Amino acid sequence: MASTTYAQSPHFRLASAATLVLFVAVAAPGISNAPALSFAIRSAPAEQAPATVEPRPAFDIPRTAELQIGAYSGLPTTHPSDAAFTRPDGSSFTVRDVPWLTDPWNDPIYYGVRISGWSGRLPIGGMLDFTHSKAIADVEAEAAFEGTKDGVTLLARAKLNQVLKRLEFSHGHNILTLNGLYRLPFGSDRVKPYVGLGLGVNLPHTEVWLEGDEKRTYEYQLAGTATQALAGLEIRLSRATSLFLEYKFSFSWYRAPLTGRDGGWLFQDIWRQLSERQAGTKPTYGEVETTLATHQAIGGLAVRIGGKPIGP
Repeated sequence: MASTTYAQSPHFRLASAATLVLFVAVAAPGISNAPALSFAIRSAPAEQAPATVEPRPAFDIPRTAELQIGAYSGLPTTHPSDAAFTRPDGSSFTVRDVPWLTDPWNDPIYYGVRISGWSGRLPIGGMLDFTHSKAIADVEAEAAFEGTKDGVTLLARAKLNQVLKRLEFSHGHNILTLNGLYRLPFGSDRVKPYVGLGLGVNLPHTEVWLEGDEKRTYEYQLAGTATQALAGLEIRLSRATSLFLEYKFSFSWYRAPLTGRDGGWLFQDIWRQLSERQAGTKPTYGEVETTLATHQAIGGLAVRIGGKPIGP
């Protein structure tokens, strides 16, 4: 690598030039309006005009704690990943590079809701974020298979629908995360960039049905842990509302029991799942494990509560 120092780099020179232009743009009006020096001898000092207080900008930085409630939608895309199945008879197989469809605009659409809070004097905050996405295996696609199903060795390559009728989390690849937020030290009173990092759980609605199985699994589940990273811009539209534009990346570790059961409501299904796990009950058709890595470009609106300016 070259030994060029940072001060010699083109990025540094560009940043220096931009800083100089910004300084001139900000300072020039003040310099042009500066009073001229006078050496006239006066009998008494002139009375000074009372100091005026400049009006506070319409989008001032809040000096007290602020709460935001928001909703959003956007465009997700999920990377292909392996799906590993274990069966009650001890056999197991893996499907390599399952292609996942996100289908964000068909019911149920991609959406999210969140509640966040910001400190008044520090550039930090926290957010509870719920994202409803979808992950639907394209069963018409070909994939590589390894292992055995019900004691029979699978073909090395075949269409997914030769083994799987359904493999999807379509009423949601749902993620609930608790996130730490940090406002970056640049921007303006109106445009505020931020970043965040979070950890949470997967709450999918699992729909899996294997060829040869009598029943499908169709229920909400608690299926492992998730993490996400985000970077965004908050654009203040008024004193009470904001538009936010954001990129999120989430990574989920899935371990879903295949119960062969049609479930009901979210909390009802999860309570039954946890009770069966506590009792040591094994799922009827085994388990499926996979990972879902999802990019998301989102936009939404938030209502702000609090965040009032105080002091001069």
